[in-house]
Amino acid sequence: MKTIWIALNLIVGPLVLVSYVASAMIWDAETVGGLWGAVPEGARPLYVTNMFLAAGGYFAFGFYLLRRVDAQRVEVFGRFGFGVFTLAYAVVLVGSCLWMPLTCVAIAGAHSALVPVIFAVLAAVAAGSLLLLAALVSARPCTAPRARAIAIVGACFFGLQTVVLDGVIWPLNFSI
Repeated sequence: MKTIWIALNLIVGPLVLVSYVASAMIWDAETVGGLWGAVPEGARPLYVTNMFLAAGGYFAFGFYLLRRVDAQRVEVFGRFGFGVFTLAYAVVLVGSCLWMPLTCVAIAGAHSALVPVIFAVLAAVAAGSLLLLAALVSARPCTAPRARAIAIVGACFFGLQTVVLDGVIWPLNFSI
């Protein structure tokens, strides 16, 4: 199961970055600038700062899962295996690949019908992030307690970004 998780990270992970870069290159500055929606100027530094903390958190919990969790022995939520992490990652990564291109298409073409789809994608990413955090907390046996604590803190920063900032605040400030 860890092999699938690794392949998912190596294939879909870079596609997230490609979708962001391609979106920034394909659409004009006004469309890309519209990605902020009506998020207040004063809140934008919080977003940008937490993006870096969330990315660091992503690598922290990814490293922990890669190096410290035995996929054959781990038990999540008292009855599931490593596949919970693979599922959470799949939801987060696929949704992350979709949100920016969908949002740019919606902004550039004033396609307000896409807004509920975009919000659903962000809700799925938020759900995947919460699943990941809960799975990290519940995983047994608990190996490398210090590394596990760092992974959980990293997942909290990642969750702040994907659940609170992108999943709640941004949708409240976005419309076409």
